[in-house]
Amino acid sequence: MMSHVFISNVFLLNYLVAILSTVYEMMRDLGEFQFKSDRYQYIEKYTIPMMDENYYKELVIHPPPLNFFSMFLIPFSLSRDSMKRVGIIFSKLIYWFENLLFIFIFLAREFILAPVIYLKILGNILI
Repeated sequence: MMSHVFISNVFLLNYLVAILSTVYEMMRDLGEFQFKSDRYQYIEKYTIPMMDENYYKELVIHPPPLNFFSMFLIPFSLSRDSMKRVGIIFSKLIYWFENLLFIFIFLAREFILAPVIYLKILGNILI
């Protein structure tokens, strides 16, 4: 029984290595084409909307948690003038919404580290 388990484990391990090497060869052959195809789709998705001067780009360029707010632009998308006015405001609001968290984290870090840094510099001066 022990020899059967040992031999079956060797065969199964050999089978696993064969499967992995076959999949690796297939991925290596198709990988470069897939990379170029994905890059083309990415560039097409984001470059073409960025050339729009009527701010319809605001409907498609934001990443997933923020694209929820794009639904507020849909009623204004019927008119180019209103879309342009609202799109400019929306672009600025999303910019500040994205960066507000980073600003608060940076300021909190500075307020926490400031006393420690001043005490360390004072200690270096006095010593």
